[in-house]
Amino acid sequence: MQRQNRSEKKAKKSTPFVIKPDEVKVDRSNVLGRGGFGTVYRGRWGGHDVAVKLLDRGISPEILRKEVDVWQSLRHPNILEFYGYNSSDPLFLVSALKQGDAHAFLRSNPDASRPKLLYETSLGLQHLHRHSIIHGDVKALNILVDRRGTACLSDFGLSRVRELSTGSSGSNNKGGPKGSFRWMAPECMVGTILGTPMSDIYSFGMTIYEIFTGHPPFPGLTDPVIYVEVAERKKRPNRPTDQEIESCGLDESTQLIWSIVSKCWRSCMQSAKLFHWHNGTHAHPGVPPHTPTPGMLLDRQVRVVPIGDHQSTPGEAPRNLLLGRLFVRTRTQVIQSSLYMLRKQIRSRP
Repeated sequence: MQRQNRSEKKAKKSTPFVIKPDEVKVDRSNVLGRGGFGTVYRGRWGGHDVAVKLLDRGISPEILRKEVDVWQSLRHPNILEFYGYNSSDPLFLVSALKQGDAHAFLRSNPDASRPKLLYETSLGLQHLHRHSIIHGDVKALNILVDRRGTACLSDFGLSRVRELSTGSSGSNNKGGPKGSFRWMAPECMVGTILGTPMSDIYSFGMTIYEIFTGHPPFPGLTDPVIYVEVAERKKRPNRPTDQEIESCGLDESTQLIWSIVSKCWRSCMQSAKLFHWHNGTHAHPGVPPHTPTPGMLLDRQVRVVPIGDHQSTPGEAPRNLLLGRLFVRTRTQVIQSSLYMLRKQIRSRP
């Protein structure tokens, strides 16, 4: 009997907390942010200040319920803490309240360490990838900072919820991808590949660029122009000027910062050469034979297989399947190491 009670308690503890609409007070006059998935307001719940994200219509309550079970299990200092949700009308998520996004924090604290914020963000991103979760929308607006100056990632997994709800594969009916275009990896732009750890790392490179220059990638260009430049002409943002970097107090560190950004962008290019898609028992180098759904990708019905590998028998896992994960982990660790050294270099200055 005691053993059964313990298992019941454990099950209850792992179940996401359902918050009814009458239990949370939303201050609609206090907008904390707007994004591709909904609007975030300041609110009160259980006597505490919280952030309440009212989700846009079109999100499936059933799919949302399945996803929040995963989010609830993610405990990490650099991942936004998730309190609970409501899956009836209105759909909303309740999470910890932070001071603001990375841009707002840096405006209020111009001398704050940018490498520190980015290093902490990379730790959060790595934690997501270890749990087979693709963020899908890495950018400065989705990096939140608390009173102590600690960065954490928010809005992870919502791109998957929206895509599964609409049955889309990352592109809208007009041929343009959903999400934040300026930060998006080229293969996600064209819709041949959904979000992957490599595309998250690419977006993280754009975020580093954004944090240090103070402006988004490709300022002044429209989305159609960015598509041509990035997806077709393989262009990337120009190297920041010394003056832009000096404004952040990082004069002689320009080259190191740029090398980190380049590593992030190269991870996407190298992964295209390193991997081919495997669907069923037929392997096709290069591009997948059809665009997989998010569920197929994350449930591994479609698998990314290292080039040169093959399946011995139908249905058998590739012998070198872990090589892909190792590549992503190694690339992330190299980037984290570079950010850590940059942070240490700045700290040692007189």
